[in-house]
Amino acid sequence: MRPSVATVDDPFAIIYNPAGLAFTKHNESIFRGRISDASLQNDFAMYMQNGHSGIGYEYDSYAETKKQTYSRTWNMLKALAFGYSYSFDNLKIFKGRHDIGLMYRPNSNLSIGANFDNIISVENDDSYLNTGIALQDDSGRIGASLDFSYLTDNITNNKVSKYATVFIEPIKGLRLTGFSDFTQESSEYGLSIGFFLRHFGIETHNYSKNSSDYTISARISENAYRSLINSLNFKKDQEKYVRMKLKGLFIEEPEIKKSLFDLSGLLPFGSILKYGKQLRKFIDKIDKLSNDDSIDGIIIELGQVKGGLTKLAEIHDALKRFHDTGKKVIVYSKSGLDNRGVLLTAMADEIFVHELGIVDFRGLNFEISFYRTLLDSLSIVPEVWRVSPYKTAGDILLNKDMSSEMRENFTQLFSSIYDEFVSKIASAKGWSNAETRQKIDNGPYLLSSQAIEAGLITGTKYPDEFEEYVKNINKKNVKFVDFDKIDKSPDYKYGWQPNLRKNKIAVIYAVGGIIPGKSKRSPSGSTLMGDKTIAKAIKSAREDENVKAIVLRIDSGGGSALASDVIWRQVLRTTETDTKNIKPIIASMSGVAASGGYYIACQADSIIASPMSITGSIGVIAIRPNFSQLKERIGINTENIKLGENADFATGSRLATTEESEKIMEYINDIYIKFKDRVVKGRDKIKNEKTLDEIALGRVWSGNDATGVGLIDKVGGYYDAIEAAKNAAKINDYQIVEIPIYKNKSIFNFGTKINEQDLFPKQIRESFDILNIINIIEHDDYQMLFPVQIDIN
Repeated sequence: MRPSVATVDDPFAIIYNPAGLAFTKHNESIFRGRISDASLQNDFAMYMQNGHSGIGYEYDSYAETKKQTYSRTWNMLKALAFGYSYSFDNLKIFKGRHDIGLMYRPNSNLSIGANFDNIISVENDDSYLNTGIALQDDSGRIGASLDFSYLTDNITNNKVSKYATVFIEPIKGLRLTGFSDFTQESSEYGLSIGFFLRHFGIETHNYSKNSSDYTISARISENAYRSLINSLNFKKDQEKYVRMKLKGLFIEEPEIKKSLFDLSGLLPFGSILKYGKQLRKFIDKIDKLSNDDSIDGIIIELGQVKGGLTKLAEIHDALKRFHDTGKKVIVYSKSGLDNRGVLLTAMADEIFVHELGIVDFRGLNFEISFYRTLLDSLSIVPEVWRVSPYKTAGDILLNKDMSSEMRENFTQLFSSIYDEFVSKIASAKGWSNAETRQKIDNGPYLLSSQAIEAGLITGTKYPDEFEEYVKNINKKNVKFVDFDKIDKSPDYKYGWQPNLRKNKIAVIYAVGGIIPGKSKRSPSGSTLMGDKTIAKAIKSAREDENVKAIVLRIDSGGGSALASDVIWRQVLRTTETDTKNIKPIIASMSGVAASGGYYIACQADSIIASPMSITGSIGVIAIRPNFSQLKERIGINTENIKLGENADFATGSRLATTEESEKIMEYINDIYIKFKDRVVKGRDKIKNEKTLDEIALGRVWSGNDATGVGLIDKVGGYYDAIEAAKNAAKINDYQIVEIPIYKNKSIFNFGTKINEQDLFPKQIRESFDILNIINIIEHDDYQMLFPVQIDIN
């Protein structure tokens, strides 16, 4: 069987129309042999496609030729591709033939192709022009084609032949193709039958002129075919469940794989490096299971999940989408449930815990530690300059307890987050908000019987009892699939979408405290966001003509004012001033996008934040722990020789003078005015600086509340931002590219990146979180910082 030049977009395109390679990114191989009179012949062929290029090898025992072919494709227009193949026989590399092909796919149902075979041939071989037109449905399960072939040789001059095919896939994984060759002298017809499993397929091709002579082809693909086994479902009453261990740290950026030889676990205090799991990849996988008709449910073994309340909410939403398709969710948590666990599993049909496991469901508690008394005991004086008492980033050093401004603003912020927390659980459980609040107020549930009565869990089981329980699902007629072992390869592309692979949406991860220089990446996510790294990423995406829109995914409480402004400048150039490369940029806020994190977002075309994102904190602050009194106390005396009236301006060897503080405040206010000007310029809903002062001056807001005051445009998650970028760019088909790209260059890890804090118990380590601010303020820069680091229990 000869495929149509209009339909071929697999490895057969290497010899029939190389332009077809442009419309798929398959990594696929086809091996073909011939059987005659029930005997396997020596004829053999192999075709291998690697994305948009391919190679072929054919051995013809009758002609005793060995043909090699090399193909490549290029994109010309949106839905038009050009392909080139060079072939030669018996290693005669410089005596080969040149083929060129074209393919045009204006929509998902129509394809037109042409291939000029032997357009140039050193051996003066016959030349062919093959043209074809084809139609198929959107799924690629039924279609037809008609080809016309024009032969020019030195004897008969011209010949025209017509070739038609009809194909149908009545069951997924079983493809039938009928074909007929109408020439001027005679006609021939035949049938092809293809059977496909997930990564393997086999096809036979039989011809009318010689029913005992047929070819057989075997296919192997990294891309997953539609599988015959899943379609037939031999055990129709069997149910299929995915088993998952839900635990660990979730991060925004692509995860860093463990080193080939990770030896840190051999150290006496255990493995230090914490490898994060990318949130987007996890959610993609859950959504794919939601759309998989062969999956009946998921069984979750719940452990400790970290990553912030916003990330937990996105996982909750993905699991709820799974459940809303009619699939079952069963959960087991040996140690019980806390607030995070209740949120994550609220949609579950059944929840079991160990008999001694408690359900610590008791509302959200926000605690802030203040260090002023400790600093006073050490004679360390915190010097803080800020635009407003609402800019409370220095309060943990400056005060002994909450100021009225901090309490007022944080009460409003956390009340909004709590409302969303209650609403999500209530919606998933089918409870009212009032009923949910009442159950929270009755917690924690230290007795399992109380948790069962409240409807928070189904019952209690030992781990072995739970294992026995799930094995008896559907009267023991159940199949289990390990979530981590599910095939991650993309599906085989059957549909004829126009060639839009050049359309890209770039996702730039702006994560961590903002500093001048390069970002600092670790397996548990970026700890510091360097202006050089992020500015370069935005510039690269802006100047890439294939990138049609940018999503700036922010998870940052801010940092250096200077570094924030450098990043903002690149956003401005993308949206306004680089007239040759203006393109949409959407800011997507994760857990925190406050202060400097909001500064780099405010110029975006649109800002989308999770309902529980923390944003705002529009203000500027300078913080300096002054050690001069401590040094004096322990006997260290500092002398200086000053050349210039203000050469010792704000030196740390003494407290700042009134005049120095006035100068610093003058500069801080100037930065604040610029900050407000950036916000007013970027946000259409905020008319002037006076209006902005009513919601700025360091105040922080939840995503829900920030929408009402005009700081953001709408609430939503990662994929809402992707959808907004797609719509702004006016594209339908696109590829997501993630930048910046971080690589793990070492194959060894001997635990050399040990943080000495890891040697302390967990409870003490958590108090060291305040020290993270030192990495940001050590650059001697004025800061746009979120007030505190929040841990929600």
